[in-house]
Amino acid sequence: MKSLKLLLPALLSASLMVGQGLEVRYFVQNDSVAYFLDGKLVQKPRVRKGRPVTVRLIDYNNYLYQASIKLEEGKEQLAPALSNGMEGLMPSLDESGGSSFNPLMNLFSTPNPTGFPMEAFSLLNFSFGFANKGDAMVKEFKASAAYVKALEENIQIQGKAIQKTIESQKIKTIAADEVQKLKFNPRIPPHRIKELSTQYLETILGTEKAEEISLSSLVDKAETPEKLAEKVQQYEKYTDTLAQELDRMAAVKSALIELQVDSQFVKSVSSYHDESSQRLAQYRQVAQSAAKELPNAKPLDVSELVALRYELEELEANNFTHTYRTTAQGSLMHFDLTLDPIDSAKILGVSQRELPSIDVPVAGNIKIGASFGVSFGSFFDQQQSYFLRDSVIVAEDKDRFLPIITSFIHFYPQSAGNLSVGGAFGLGISLGDGGGLQSASFFVGPSLIFGQNESLTLSGGLMGGKVERLGKGYKLGDSFISEADVVPTRSVYELGYFLGISFNFLSGK
Repeated sequence: MKSLKLLLPALLSASLMVGQGLEVRYFVQNDSVAYFLDGKLVQKPRVRKGRPVTVRLIDYNNYLYQASIKLEEGKEQLAPALSNGMEGLMPSLDESGGSSFNPLMNLFSTPNPTGFPMEAFSLLNFSFGFANKGDAMVKEFKASAAYVKALEENIQIQGKAIQKTIESQKIKTIAADEVQKLKFNPRIPPHRIKELSTQYLETILGTEKAEEISLSSLVDKAETPEKLAEKVQQYEKYTDTLAQELDRMAAVKSALIELQVDSQFVKSVSSYHDESSQRLAQYRQVAQSAAKELPNAKPLDVSELVALRYELEELEANNFTHTYRTTAQGSLMHFDLTLDPIDSAKILGVSQRELPSIDVPVAGNIKIGASFGVSFGSFFDQQQSYFLRDSVIVAEDKDRFLPIITSFIHFYPQSAGNLSVGGAFGLGISLGDGGGLQSASFFVGPSLIFGQNESLTLSGGLMGGKVERLGKGYKLGDSFISEADVVPTRSVYELGYFLGISFNFLSGK
């Protein structure tokens, strides 16, 4: 039972390998072809009869073209929609060339802007032995620092939400148009079309996959200007609270100085307060920028968001490939690849593309071919000529081999390589014996067919032909009296062997 369990996966794996067959991958963007036989890269295409054959067009713009792959057995430029990715679409560049939300983005990218060096507290507690009032100030400062950290985290979360809403409102009005421009731009590779279009849509819909975006989440994104104003007001409240807490922290710092607390610790407290004050100024600058955007804010319509969600799902499902599947047949499979522009693309001046054709030799077909050439044959029993000498029958040997003009018919399974093995049946006429049809010889045996075009054939095997032998029961050395000095002979068929070389003039499937 255990051995059976081990055998089943092996059989399954073998069956999958058999089912893979030949895969032809044509990369449209750079006009290159790769061949995979049973999953392994090979230099030349070849496949056996009956095996699956897959031709796949990869990275072709199916928004512009309709791909066509036909099997025969036996063939204006537009300016890019984007010049620098998403750079030209980010909201409201200020006069210096930066976004009005750049301070917020830089601030939010800081991993932990509110972290105070807590080792300073440890140094203070263990080394300086403060009086009770000093300890109270230290505790108050610790509580203030923790509160400041929580406030800044809330400010950053609220600020990101405001920025996302404003960017979404701005990009929403151009996203659909820009995605369409990308789709119908023949100069942009399809994989880049997918990347850039996804960037537009993710700015509005978020980074979740389209299938994970629910209707309720789209309703939440459809915020009115009033909701955006509420977010900005809440953001300003957080910054005002932070300002009050920093004022309190400044008072604690002054008290620590009056108590003559260790200068190193006071220096750390002062540095922490100064950095927090600088961030507060940035937060307020972001609040001012957001307030300026409020008059231009427009609501996000739910129906538009749903349409963009469908657009995103379509892009995610589009792999920009076209697949044609068939089964190996005939002796040569000729694939014609064509890209026909769709109707809307024709308006833009996009024309048909004829891609280089692909030829795939097929092995395993029983083929019948004919060839013509010369053979050299010899009989197993040496041919002899007979005559009388002093009324006694004597003989002498003829040539050891015969040159024979031969025509062959070949039967063979086409191989995947440059050598096929088959059988041959031939008919030949010997040269120089004057026998005409009476000297016809027959041939049968194996053949070696060289090359995919089967132009040269080497054959060998048995030969049958007529030879002259003594007749009427006479043997060599018998006495025979003849006034015409003619020895009685008879023409009989005998077996021999041959080797022939011929050239094909007919090759069939």
